Amino acid sequence: MTASSPTLIRDPWRRLWHFCAGDGLLAAVLIFSAALLLTAALLPQTPLNDLVAYSRWLSEAQERFGNLFDLLNTLSLFSITNSLALRLALAALGWCATLRLIEQSDRLRRLPADRAVRRSHLAAIMAYGGTLVTLLGLVLGTFIDYRLDDVVVQPGAVTNIPGTTYAVRLDAVDGQRASVALLRQTETIAQGTIGEKQPLYDGVAVYLDQIGPALNVSATRRTTQTLDLQNTATSPRQKQVLLLFTPDQNEGFLAAPAVNLVLRVQPIANQRFTAQIYQSATGKDFGSQPFEPGGSISIEGTTFTFEPAAYVIVSLANQPSHWIIALGLAIMLGGLFGLLIWPDPSAPTRFERVAMSIGRMTWPLITLLFASVLISVYPRTASLGAGVMLPVLESSLAAWLLASGSLVTHKSARAVLVTIGLLGAVGAAGLLLAASS
Repeated sequence: MTASSPTLIRDPWRRLWHFCAGDGLLAAVLIFSAALLLTAALLPQTPLNDLVAYSRWLSEAQERFGNLFDLLNTLSLFSITNSLALRLALAALGWCATLRLIEQSDRLRRLPADRAVRRSHLAAIMAYGGTLVTLLGLVLGTFIDYRLDDVVVQPGAVTNIPGTTYAVRLDAVDGQRASVALLRQTETIAQGTIGEKQPLYDGVAVYLDQIGPALNVSATRRTTQTLDLQNTATSPRQKQVLLLFTPDQNEGFLAAPAVNLVLRVQPIANQRFTAQIYQSATGKDFGSQPFEPGGSISIEGTTFTFEPAAYVIVSLANQPSHWIIALGLAIMLGGLFGLLIWPDPSAPTRFERVAMSIGRMTWPLITLLFASVLISVYPRTASLGAGVMLPVLESSLAAWLLASGSLVTHKSARAVLVTIGLLGAVGAAGLLLAASS
């Protein structure tokens, strides 16, 4: 009696499991996520919670992209961080990490007592576990975090924070530092000096974004009569008017109704200002007069005095999810360093060994690039930056994701991730050099 040949059992669920936990899907998700980050770095993203900045961005983007603007806007390529595509990419990344974590745990349980192999699988488990903790922090951040940027605080005034019981008072400005007080309703709960990378903490953190120029303006007539001034047509008349020169409004207006004079004040080079003077009754233009803070100008017997002042732009943040994200990144980095020291030994062909060696050499450099950009940006205001540094951080993060993926994948997936990761790192370095210059 001859032995029967074994029957091949085709299990569609196992095939689906291998596909979802395989290198191909993970590499595709990482490439898609990196492409979204690079797109966000290259395309001007929509400003949030700032109508003036949004209006300026809209006009510039429409002029720059022309007929393509509507298509790009429909695809949410101008607001990628809030797009459905990025959320789906992060969800897919979490799905892949979960399945690969289960698979690595099962392999570790069935492995022989080979110390190097077990260390490699433990490192992979740490990498996937850290990824899931990081993604959990990102999800929780949408529910438990609070942040408000671009809050302009005038000197000596109390500025209420919309949607909260907090308020901020600016007491003094000294160079690149400012003395502020944090209030809850009318009670001062914290007071101190804030500066670059030095916030004020109490329930929420107050970060210094920018110190801007301001002028306290007063006017006298024939050196004896103090005139009433207005900075808008509907504002109350007062003996002294404060003019702020913000990034959104780089000019100020004031009027002296008693003498029918209107001044348009603008900053010029070397911390100097110029005043364009008009006669409100006739529209006569008296021309421009330059002056320095602390100086004065005179016209038809009226003297305007400009005393130097300053305002601050601050951010208020309470972001407990960032501690979870930091923990996840630390665990992930520990796992990736473990894979760097104890790589997966299953690289039988020369091509795979070369790809693995390139990935192991380039990952520390790309990690150093990403970490240096993150450390230079994040501590300033506990955010991922703005302006020219934000695209640098986004592109370096994209390169780091691809390089990290090359440590946990094999064969062609590893080679593709290494190649694209290197290109992304070169682009990030170029953006960094451009931002520095």
